[in-house]
Amino acid sequence: MNKRFLFFIAIPLSFLLFSSTNPLPTKSTAENLTNEMIARTKHIRSLAYTMKRQERIGDKMNETITEVTLNRKPFKVYTHSLAPEKGLEVLYIEGENHGKALISPTGFPWFTIKLDPLGKIMRKNQHHIILNSGYDHVISILEHIQNRYGSDSKSMLTIKGETKIHGHDCWMVEFKNPHFKWIPYTVKKGEDLNSIADRLKIGEYMVMEKNKEVDYYDDIKEGQVISIPIDYCKSMVVYIDQKRQIPLLFKIYDDQGLYEYYEFFDTRVDYQIQKDEFTEEYAGYDF
Repeated sequence: MNKRFLFFIAIPLSFLLFSSTNPLPTKSTAENLTNEMIARTKHIRSLAYTMKRQERIGDKMNETITEVTLNRKPFKVYTHSLAPEKGLEVLYIEGENHGKALISPTGFPWFTIKLDPLGKIMRKNQHHIILNSGYDHVISILEHIQNRYGSDSKSMLTIKGETKIHGHDCWMVEFKNPHFKWIPYTVKKGEDLNSIADRLKIGEYMVMEKNKEVDYYDDIKEGQVISIPIDYCKSMVVYIDQKRQIPLLFKIYDDQGLYEYYEFFDTRVDYQIQKDEFTEEYAGYDF
C-alpha cells in the first residue's frame, strides 16, 4: 500500500474558529465544521492517543485497543497494544530498517523481529496498515469526496447535534453519500488493490472481501474485472471536538451497516517529543 496517513488532503482552506463555550453561530454549517477539522488536522506535527478500533471482518466486529504516538514529518509511529494482545509493541520509522517495522512480540520468538508493514502477518484481521495511523487517511477520504462532488457535497453533510466524548463537547456531523454503489472495474497494468484504493480513495480490504476470487491485495492481474465501491463509504458520522477542532470518533458505514469504528481517548496534539523517542533505545519501549 502506498503511504496514506490515517485518519484520515490537498486544497488549503481557511475557516472560522469556534469556542467550546459558545453556541454554534447561525452562519456555520456542517461543511464549515468539517472543513475546519480538515484544516486543523493538517497542521498537526505530533500526536498521541489511545484508540479503540472496531473493524468488520467477515460478519464479526474485530476490536483492538492501542496506544499510539506519531510524528508526521518524517513519519514515525509507535504503537502499544492494550487488547487483545496486551504488550505487543510496533515501531516504524520512515526511511529506516529497510522499510520494515520493528515488532516486540508478547510470545514466541520472544525477541524483536522486523516485518513488512504490507505483509500478511501485520495486515492480518485489520483493514489498514500502520502507515495509516493518525487522522490523515480518513481526512483524505472526506476531502476526496468533497472535491469529487463539489458543491453537491454540501447537501451530504448535516449537523446532527451535540454530545460529550470523554468530557469534551463535540459536534456530531453526519455525511450521507447517495452515490454509494458497487461498480465493475477493469484492472490496469501494474495495479494491485493497494494502488487502486489509494488512487480512488476506497478501502482495499473492502474490495478484497467483496471479490471472493481475490486471495490477497496483489492477487489481481491486468484485464481482470473486479467489483469496487464508487466511494469509500455510504455514510459516516464524525464527532468533532468543539474546542480543538479535531475528530474524537468516526463511525463509518457501508451498504451492510457499521463497517469501521475509531474512537480516540486522551488525545494530545503537538506534544513535546522526548529525546530518543522513536528509537529502539528509548526508555519507554521494550525492544
